[in-house]
Amino acid sequence: MESFPSSDLMMKSPVLICSNCGGRFDVDASYTKSLDQNLELLRSGNAVLSAEAALFPEFIMHAEFDLFRYDREIQRHLDTVERLRRDRAEVEEYIKQKKSLLAPIRRLPPELLCAIFKEATRAEDPLSSLRIALVCTSWRRLALSTHSLWSMISLDFQCPPSKVPRDSYGAWIPLYLRRSRNEPLQIDLRDSRHNDADLNTWPSQAVVSSLFAQAQRWRDVHISFMHCRSFFFLGNFIKEITFPRLELLDVTYFGGSNVLDTMTSVILLAPNLRTLSLKGHLLSNGDGTPMPSNRIRTFKADMVLNRPLEVLSHLISLTLLMHDYSYNNLQAIIKPLSLPNLSSLSLVHEKGGSTGCLFKFAHLEHLLQSCADSLRSIRFLDLPIEAKDLILVLEKVPRLHNLVIHWPKTSRTSIEAIIRYLAGMRQVKLPQLTSLELVWCQEVNEEMVVDMVQMRMTCTPLRRVALGRDLSCANLRDKTKRRMQDLRSIGLCSRAGLERMDGVSEDL
Repeated sequence: MESFPSSDLMMKSPVLICSNCGGRFDVDASYTKSLDQNLELLRSGNAVLSAEAALFPEFIMHAEFDLFRYDREIQRHLDTVERLRRDRAEVEEYIKQKKSLLAPIRRLPPELLCAIFKEATRAEDPLSSLRIALVCTSWRRLALSTHSLWSMISLDFQCPPSKVPRDSYGAWIPLYLRRSRNEPLQIDLRDSRHNDADLNTWPSQAVVSSLFAQAQRWRDVHISFMHCRSFFFLGNFIKEITFPRLELLDVTYFGGSNVLDTMTSVILLAPNLRTLSLKGHLLSNGDGTPMPSNRIRTFKADMVLNRPLEVLSHLISLTLLMHDYSYNNLQAIIKPLSLPNLSSLSLVHEKGGSTGCLFKFAHLEHLLQSCADSLRSIRFLDLPIEAKDLILVLEKVPRLHNLVIHWPKTSRTSIEAIIRYLAGMRQVKLPQLTSLELVWCQEVNEEMVVDMVQMRMTCTPLRRVALGRDLSCANLRDKTKRRMQDLRSIGLCSRAGLERMDGVSEDL
């Protein structure tokens, strides 16, 4: 072992390198004591004596040699650690692969795995199908062979992120069109821009043209626009294109102009359209002025279309969602309607809206006259309507099978008047009624309600009942629950909020 030229360096114990073989890294000296001495000398500001200064180059040379030995030893161990990490990663990957081979999803038949893929694809994420195909080779092979997985196409008319060039935005659409082969397409077109200033860019003409070139494959179309110019842009592509396989058209629009003409063009060119849903400013008065969204919010229809004038005459389902404005303008739309095939009518007052204005029988009289023989289901949800008007409505539809009434905060007298009407002391009303759902928001005479149910279960075909306060099949009094349980035990009624409290009453 080499000797050091100064006594300020003490002998250092070797560093244990391997606990198995006892291998050690041996350096000649410890520098701890010398560091403390040097620090005191540096703080003092005194100069080093000439005799000591002459020895410093040798001290430094020996220290640099030890530093080299440390670096070499550290590098040797770093190489060992790096190799250990690589070997560990191989073992970890081996474990992952073996576990993957035992994964339950590998035992799923391709048909079930395809169903999971379809559930995982979302309209709001246009690249979800691509992500599935990038998971592994087998998933990619299955995804490419499942043409329906590529049949959901979504396009947002808004500007893409600044990093995405406009010409390349939507480039996946031609790829989806090729991979979907001849599968019917579900198209989702969105644009949430409000102002004209925002409408300075549109999707690539090539992308939109490729989409409309496959219009004969469109089956479900969902459109949600906030500005009329989005419809006008769309209209440039519609022209004389036909939509022979289009079965569902869902349109949401809250702009300021009437764009129903653009949608009429689509309707005329879709002979097999079955379901139409128009929401927002699409319905207009006779003068062409769009109805405010808080007067008529939703218009839904199941239909077979031949000519525009025949659209409404083929309706079998009609839903009107209303808010807190006067209902008088409903007459402008409903009065001209003649719906001899209508079987389901839903009148819904939006929750949270004011109930200052009352819905009148006169608003529906003409409509009910046209569908009295075909109407089988009526739903009144939170609709502010007086008992006398509601009774007049029910008198017009004697063949009703299903009746749902959810009362808003109204008088107890009004609710009990309807209960007495349904009880029909002298003559049974609605003799063909088979399903009844009543929900109230305040205290009522529940004993009177159960008496009515018992009478109808005994004397009419009524076999399904759901009662509740605030919620269907919930919050009934204990006495009411016991009586309804007794009715069920003798086979007269279904579980009306007794053993099942999830809002669904079972048929007998």
